[in-house]
Amino acid sequence: MPVPLRARPAVLVATLASVAALAALLVSLTASPAAAQVTLARCVGTRDVAMSPGLNDVRRDVTFDTRNTLDACVSLTPPLLTSATSSSLVTAPRSCSDLVGRAATTSVLTWSTGATSTLSYTIDTVFAAGQIVNTQQGTVVAGRFAGASILGVVALVADLTQCATPTGITSTSGPYTLTFLGA
Repeated sequence: MPVPLRARPAVLVATLASVAALAALLVSLTASPAAAQVTLARCVGTRDVAMSPGLNDVRRDVTFDTRNTLDACVSLTPPLLTSATSSSLVTAPRSCSDLVGRAATTSVLTWSTGATSTLSYTIDTVFAAGQIVNTQQGTVVAGRFAGASILGVVALVADLTQCATPTGITSTSGPYTLTFLGA
């Protein structure tokens, strides 16, 4: 039986570095020379996901209840932002063998100042280095940074041996980075 990734800190650190490099590459690919984008704000924290019913080897509609705690934010414009929280609910047909895919959702991010940003985005899911990696791309449709592009990357740590059980994977979490880009 494989050892869960959380028991291998060196592998986790290397994986997180790879995910950060992937995020930087995606940011560079989304910015065209004619419309160079600047980073308006960047936040890091944790994403916690509860799945109902649990994710296992049977394809079925699964509701992903996501809670984001971004406890380290840096912004370029006042009022300065220090943290943010958000949540979202997405239901999609999934199993452990077909996690790769795309889903669309919206969520409201509440900043440390009390201001909000309404985000509309797609989430692409892939497997990378033994983790479930979500890449989120979209726009801020209302509130702070309205009109800005967003790019989020999260590497979820899950014990994939649970896929073979009737209950399946019912929760997972991992580091989350969210960047706001504007002209």
